[in-house]
Amino acid sequence: MQKNRPIHDYEEYKEKKSHGERNFPFSIYTCSIPRDFPEVLMHWHEETEIIFIKEGKGIVSVDLEMRVLSAPALAFVLPGQLHSIGQYEGESMEYVNYIFHPRLLQSHNDAVFDQQYLTPLFDGTIEIPVFLQEHSPGFSSLSDSLLGCEETDSPLMVKSCLFQLCSRMRELFPERTGNTVRRESMERIKTLLLYIQDHYKENITVTDAAAQIDLSENHFMRFFKQTLGVSFVTYLRNYRLTKAEEMLYSTDASILDIAQDSGFQNVSYFIREFRNKYGETPLKYRRQKSAPCTFR
Repeated sequence: MQKNRPIHDYEEYKEKKSHGERNFPFSIYTCSIPRDFPEVLMHWHEETEIIFIKEGKGIVSVDLEMRVLSAPALAFVLPGQLHSIGQYEGESMEYVNYIFHPRLLQSHNDAVFDQQYLTPLFDGTIEIPVFLQEHSPGFSSLSDSLLGCEETDSPLMVKSCLFQLCSRMRELFPERTGNTVRRESMERIKTLLLYIQDHYKENITVTDAAAQIDLSENHFMRFFKQTLGVSFVTYLRNYRLTKAEEMLYSTDASILDIAQDSGFQNVSYFIREFRNKYGETPLKYRRQKSAPCTFR
């Protein structure tokens, strides 16, 4: 089981890092917002992720459905779903991530078993609630299975707890019909997010971004605002600021170099916008930044 990794590996829209080991793709990460980092950017990966909020309050978004959650609470993220984690107003949040690839539980000799019992949990066929609060049906039994994963270093016991979790979800939640229109919107958003990830250092225009999903500028601006809740220009600026925060945290580069490497051509504008987002100038933020979180 994976024990540690740099926190900013999270900050890619399509995660490239593996979780756990090749033969045992399972990891547990224990983190705090904002003490360890201010936010986890919107991203997705091929693994299932379960977020267990243990203390405090924060914001979790899954496939653009955003919820303010107070401890104790669970959020379920299926493979390929967009998700992010952030601070709510001045609150702090302590949470644990359980991340595993579905192949961890798959049988090598019984494809019928997988298709009947496991695949529906990970492909969206089963209507697993995105968010569960303390008094939600099944919360206690599901959280007990997750806690079992934390309380052992035995891979066999971890798999046992995950199978127990899957069994309980199959008992609790029904099958559902898919939403084709929403899936298409999610794929468009993923295309845009990957474009931002690859080109944020450049002078990206609305015209450039609209061309990535074959929309006119006006249609694109409406689509982006309706889907993500902010304008494309605002979203791009916030992404660049987050990348700048990462560089302040992980490098000794000068403020000027960080501004340019994160896509800001005007350093005065960069400093002003950074202060608006993080409450401090880049230099003061770097000096006050706390140590990174630890992972199990």
